[in-house]
Amino acid sequence: MFGQRKNRDYYARFQGRAFRQRLQQARGYKRKSFADQPAQQQNFKVLLRLAPLWVWLTLFVATLAAVWLIYLPSPLAIKNVSVLGLNPKSSQNAKILLAQFMNQKSLWPQNNWLTFSASKASDYLLKNDSAILKIDFIHKRFPSSLEITAQPRQVKFLISSPNDQFFASNDYLLSSVKTPITSDLIKVNFIANNKLTVGQTYNNLKQLEAIGMLQELLPGLTGQGIDHYEISDYTEPNVAAVTQNNYKIYFDSGADLSVVAQQLGLLLNSIAPQDLKNLAYVDMTVPNRGYVCLKNTVCSATPPDIILTATSTASSTPENQSTTTLP
Repeated sequence: MFGQRKNRDYYARFQGRAFRQRLQQARGYKRKSFADQPAQQQNFKVLLRLAPLWVWLTLFVATLAAVWLIYLPSPLAIKNVSVLGLNPKSSQNAKILLAQFMNQKSLWPQNNWLTFSASKASDYLLKNDSAILKIDFIHKRFPSSLEITAQPRQVKFLISSPNDQFFASNDYLLSSVKTPITSDLIKVNFIANNKLTVGQTYNNLKQLEAIGMLQELLPGLTGQGIDHYEISDYTEPNVAAVTQNNYKIYFDSGADLSVVAQQLGLLLNSIAPQDLKNLAYVDMTVPNRGYVCLKNTVCSATPPDIILTATSTASSTPENQSTTTLP
């Protein structure tokens, strides 16, 4: 009697439907081996097993030291900043802006020598300080100093248009005129009615680049200073230098002005002294040619950029205008 009951319990336990279903599910189970785990997880577990206690203590101390050096007051906090290449006022403004940059909230504090980003600081200064033209480099000096070398944006030109006046800096950015106007500015008369706007870069950079170069070359060639320059339009290549003796010298801003200046020197040396005092203009816009026009003659009434083109020849020379072929 007891044996039959035992058999029935066995059958109900191990041969029932519920048990067979669990058995079927268990047959598909597969335990993940160490080799089946991702490589990073394997390496970490190997490190946990093999690394001795002193390694973990070293890592812990290094982490605490990094947190202290970066986020807490430390010897690496930047205390000294020097700015080279700018005037005292601009240097002080740059230091104030740099202090604002370093005090910004960031995951990597910028007031720490270790995490300070020179490229981000350079971008911040150029964006917020119009007196800085370029950051040459920012050098971090251990343990807590910065040395910044910058190029200033300097007002170089005074441009007078029919309706307004503008300053133009050494990167040709136009700004409003502020007094006093110093005598060392290069004066440019912009004759056309094209609108110039504060904050824009001058439309024809070659013209102002040519004027800047001529300002260095011409005084030694003409034996006198240049009073001002004239531009008829920024769509035209020609620029005119007006000397203190009130005669004009016309140039093509796209030409090699160092060569043209040498040719001008030869041409002026060949003109008689009495004719030099009576010059109306000298036209150097045609390659390897120089055109000389005297005052009170037919040619003096006609601007060179109208009577001459790049393909002009001696036969097109107006009356009383002499032509010289230059080397």
